[in-house]
Amino acid sequence: MTASRRPQIAGLAVLTGLVIVLLVINLVHDRMSDLLPPTAGMTAGAKLGTALAVMLSLKFWIPAIVPLAFLGALAAVGGIFNRLQAGKPFDDSLIRGVKQLGHALIVVGIAGCIVVPVLTAWEAGDYGGLPFRLATEHVAVGLIGVALNLVATQAHRLRAELEQFV
Repeated sequence: MTASRRPQIAGLAVLTGLVIVLLVINLVHDRMSDLLPPTAGMTAGAKLGTALAVMLSLKFWIPAIVPLAFLGALAAVGGIFNRLQAGKPFDDSLIRGVKQLGHALIVVGIAGCIVVPVLTAWEAGDYGGLPFRLATEHVAVGLIGVALNLVATQAHRLRAELEQFV
């Protein structure tokens, strides 16, 4: 990688971190606005207690599982940018970063198709059967994660093979 690209990649790493922070704030805001009752006339202590009670409930966390998994994938992307910015475009740490991204995307797919529907049903008291949801986006993201893992595994093998010649 040329030195002229490093500032751009460093900027992408910083931007990724900023996006993660903003998405966490947005996620908490969305979940709280969906679940908090009207707080007009409540004291500050009562509002805080209500907010904490909401954050400790399953209704707060179950719908947040997939977005949290996506945040993990974004963290892996930030790690890839940091490794690229370090100037080692094809080392083992970069391959591990791609593999981590693949794993995170597989978690997104599994969480969206199986984990969230099952937990939502159980939280509602429906213990019969195993509900799942084959949403296109979750299946596609999971398969992209599988592909990234396969590519990273092949890259690791290729790198090891090339090092034998050196």
